[in-house]
Amino acid sequence: MLEFKAIVFPTDFSRCSDQAFDYAVLLAEQFDAELHLLNAAVLLSDDSSDEEHQFPEAAALLSRLEEVTSSKLGEMVNHEMVSMLRVREVRRRGFSPSEVILDYAEEIEADAIVMGTHGRRGPLRWFLGSVAEDVLRSAVCPVLVVRERQEPELAPIESVLVPIDFSPNSKPALRAAREMAEVYDARMTLLHVVDLPAVPSLYGQAFVADIGQIESRAFDELRALAEQTGIAPDAVDIAVDTGWPAAAIIDYSVVNECGLIVMPAHSRRRPGLLGNTTDGVIRRTDCPVLAIPTHGESQERAESA
Repeated sequence: MLEFKAIVFPTDFSRCSDQAFDYAVLLAEQFDAELHLLNAAVLLSDDSSDEEHQFPEAAALLSRLEEVTSSKLGEMVNHEMVSMLRVREVRRRGFSPSEVILDYAEEIEADAIVMGTHGRRGPLRWFLGSVAEDVLRSAVCPVLVVRERQEPELAPIESVLVPIDFSPNSKPALRAAREMAEVYDARMTLLHVVDLPAVPSLYGQAFVADIGQIESRAFDELRALAEQTGIAPDAVDIAVDTGWPAAAIIDYSVVNECGLIVMPAHSRRRPGLLGNTTDGVIRRTDCPVLAIPTHGESQERAESA
């Protein structure tokens, strides 16, 4: 069962983080959770023993960073949107933003992390694309990722899309999506994308399959999975598509104006990388993505629920 009582919101005060902040506030509001506003001062690069890799006048720069951080966090705490929330300001130092985020989340046993992706480099900014990827790879709690948009719009979560590939990782994501849909009183859709292999004609043999039969079987399996998860037939929509899974998921979410996508953090995982599909969706969609871990304590709790 999802119990978001402690939510970590890492911020570098960029436009990207500002957009994710609204979703962090709404999530904390919905679950009556304590919101931890976390900022990390990271002054060293790869080799801390190499003076060429260190910022000049580190003490002075760190002092200035802490002044700016204190001011910015204060503005966030005093923001109108958080006036009714329990909020904690946190400033930490570390060698990398992702390590700071993961260590702090583990320290307080966070129930969720909310963060932006596609930030910019600079003394007060993180390259959130890589930071988000590192956090998603190792976090043991759900991570809500919000990609920066040119024209941000905070839309209500009225529909939850759950991509299903029928791997074991699908079930924890489906359970989490069911609970999110219940909390937000949102409509839920289960989507399976038939990933057809492309066989060039130069090999002298084309791929032949009864697509209609495959889609019908997938539809039946989705309906059965929903029933096994305790989802009433009238509370869920079932959809089947064909093509490249990430693109099909994004297209479906746009056409149907989905407010949230819930999927495993490691769907179809390759060594050292996020899952192909999950990674592709997060990098391209304008819809917030709640990534559910497929390892660690969070999954164990979900499976025992």
